[in-house]
Amino acid sequence: MASAGCLRPGFDVFAGTDRLDVYFLHHSNFGDGDRWLGPAVEAMRGFQGEGLIGAIGMRGPHRFALDRLAVAPGQRGDKTARFRAVFEAVDPDVLAVRDNLLSPAASSQGIFAFAEQHNVGVLINKPLAQGLLTGTYDPAGMPAFGEGGSPAA
Repeated sequence: MASAGCLRPGFDVFAGTDRLDVYFLHHSNFGDGDRWLGPAVEAMRGFQGEGLIGAIGMRGPHRFALDRLAVAPGQRGDKTARFRAVFEAVDPDVLAVRDNLLSPAASSQGIFAFAEQHNVGVLINKPLAQGLLTGTYDPAGMPAFGEGGSPAA
C-alpha cells in the first residue's frame, strides 16, 4: 500500500502546499488484468483519508494519442466500456473532460448527464479548443516547431 510519504515529496514543488484539492488518475491502464487498479484506488482513498487530497478525479472517456497511433481502429477496445469499468472501481468525485463549443453536442450532453446521475463534478479541459476559439487563430501564421515539438527560437 502507498503511504503519504510517497505523495508528500511532490508538494515540495509548490511552496507552502501540504494538500491538493483534486488529484487525478489521468489514464485507465492499470497493468495486465488491472493488477494495479485496486492498489491505486486504495492509495488514493488513503491520501484522501489523511487529508493530503480533497477529491479524487479521473479522466472522462478518451483514447490516448499513443493508443490511436499504435493500435488500428478495428483493434481498439471500447473506450466507453473501459471508462465505465474504471469509474466503477475508482468512484471518483470529479471527472476531467475535454469540452468546448466545437465538441459534438451529444458527447457533451452525455458526459454531463452521466456526471449528474452519479453526483460527480466536472472539470473542463481545453475550453478554448487549444486557441481555436480565441478569434486569433491564423493557420497561415502557425509557429514553427523544432525537433522534439518545441517552438523554434
